[in-house]
Amino acid sequence: MDRIPVFVGLDYHKDSVRVCVEDAQGRVLGNRGCVNDVRRVLTYAERFGYVQGAAIESCEGAADFAEELIDKGGWAVHLAHPGYVRRLRQNPDKTDHSDARLLADLQRVGFIVTNMTGWSRKVVKFYNGRGTEEQWIREGNYAVKWTRLSCRNFNDHQTRLQLFALVYNLGNPDVRRD
Repeated sequence: MDRIPVFVGLDYHKDSVRVCVEDAQGRVLGNRGCVNDVRRVLTYAERFGYVQGAAIESCEGAADFAEELIDKGGWAVHLAHPGYVRRLRQNPDKTDHSDARLLADLQRVGFIVTNMTGWSRKVVKFYNGRGTEEQWIREGNYAVKWTRLSCRNFNDHQTRLQLFALVYNLGNPDVRRD
């Protein structure tokens, strides 16, 4: 029997993984939940054919799981961009079933591309750091908007801005204090 190329989408969670397997025409061959165990995921996906590529959502723990799939299964694994995964989470029709299917489909058509090489853990760290920086920029823009006051001179405005920043930092538990 000839083994057909298949594409895998993985919706990763701490305790489980949703695995969707599609053939080259986009037909779903299987879509089910597995325990968070690499051997079980490999066994389930490879019974449909040889895995030509896999996509996994980039989140905490996914990089380690992806590295295990690469080491133990020899798969080509791509991490979905966190911004894209965020949009998946905001979808009102979101289910693990549909997320895994969408990731498999995107992998099949070659839409999930990471232009970064190296360990997947480094890729996730880079993306997470980038997201943190974008959050800081958003907070800074928000701070500028709520500090637009009718100060007459620069020194008054500077003092008021520093006071607002101090109050914000003291009232926000997520701000890092070294």
